[in-house]
Amino acid sequence: MLPRYGVLSGTLLRSLRDAPDSQGRWFHVNVFVSAAAVEYRCAVDVDSHQSNTGVEWRVVNINAADIATVQMLSNDRISALFSATVQATEEAIVNALVAAETMTGANGRTIERLPHDRLKEVLKKYGR
Repeated sequence: MLPRYGVLSGTLLRSLRDAPDSQGRWFHVNVFVSAAAVEYRCAVDVDSHQSNTGVEWRVVNINAADIATVQMLSNDRISALFSATVQATEEAIVNALVAAETMTGANGRTIERLPHDRLKEVLKKYGR
């Protein structure tokens, strides 16, 4: 990746091109974008496809109706949700281990159910 290059999403305020050189060519367009209450000036290579730098730009218009409000938990509360998810997943796995029965599968291979007393010992050993 090129240093100081990236993606900027915001509102296009205006654009202008550099002054032409002595042969009437110009190589950059300057776009001014408002994002997060800051105005950014971005120089964009006009001949990006010919110069093979990989620099491109485009303007995508978005209508107000296309924007949805997102509600989320604060960073202070999200950890509790993650912890509850981990606990619920662990409980589901333990329930599956306890509910498993001895079974015989392909080629007559038999897998014994887990001994519940041994499973309890292992879980207790690791604080579960």
